[in-house]
Amino acid sequence: MKAKLLLAVLAVMTVFSVNAQNFKIGYTNVDAILVEMPKFKDVQEQLGVKQKQYEKLITEKKTEYDTKVKEFQQNEKTWSDLIKADKIKVIQALEQSIQEFGQNAQQDLQKKQGELLQPLLTEVQNAIDVVAKDLAYAYILNTAADASSTPLLLHADPQFDITEAIFKKMNITPKPKTAAPAPTPSPTTPKKN
Repeated sequence: MKAKLLLAVLAVMTVFSVNAQNFKIGYTNVDAILVEMPKFKDVQEQLGVKQKQYEKLITEKKTEYDTKVKEFQQNEKTWSDLIKADKIKVIQALEQSIQEFGQNAQQDLQKKQGELLQPLLTEVQNAIDVVAKDLAYAYILNTAADASSTPLLLHADPQFDITEAIFKKMNITPKPKTAAPAPTPSPTTPKKN
């Protein structure tokens, strides 16, 4: 039984290995292409404007919260229990409002980022499709990965990197490689102090 299973596995591996010689696999870094696109700067600017608006509102809410807390600390000894309870409710409502707004702002920024990046990603995908067809690649892998995920590709022969061909197809002149490319913007909500 084990011998038959071993023969079947070897047969499958042989077929795959013979078929693998009939196609080429290439790779690229989609994030590196995105950050070089002229339109990417516009996306960053639009997201930056929206994020600053949200940060301003959170700062205003935080200032109001700090004022109410300070007022409570200064006057709690002179206030009746009824007034204290009411002031605590106001402070708690402000704190909840800050937290909810922060979460909603982050979700909205992520949604807006997706909307703004989608046309750029479509443009990159179209260029990848054309370059892959022109250079007779059967597969193109994305080497881009962030800290929260495992890279798609752990080893790659540089001769199969088609990033330069994609830059050329898209008429993009990349910046000199002196530092790592900037990552795709990751909208964050300002932290409450």
